[in-house]
Amino acid sequence: MISADFQMEDGFEQRVSEFFASIPDETIHGKTFGNGRFVRNLYERVWGKALARSGGDGVIVLTVADFDEASQEFQFEKKRRGIGFEY
Repeated sequence: MISADFQMEDGFEQRVSEFFASIPDETIHGKTFGNGRFVRNLYERVWGKALARSGGDGVIVLTVADFDEASQEFQFEKKRRGIGFEY
């Protein structure tokens, strides 16, 4: 979706890959996680950050900073597993 409408700075695709790889399996396989909806929401937030930064002038280039700012709204915690005690 992104490459059809926007340009990306170097490192953008790598950062996106790292982000998705960091999402815990428990989250991805959870009953409340809608991956298509999630990706679309993240895409729209990144696009919005880039548009606000550019002021709507000319070609919009998505930056790693745009992605990092938008993705901070989606933080996932890994579940800690214990055996009957806190650690």
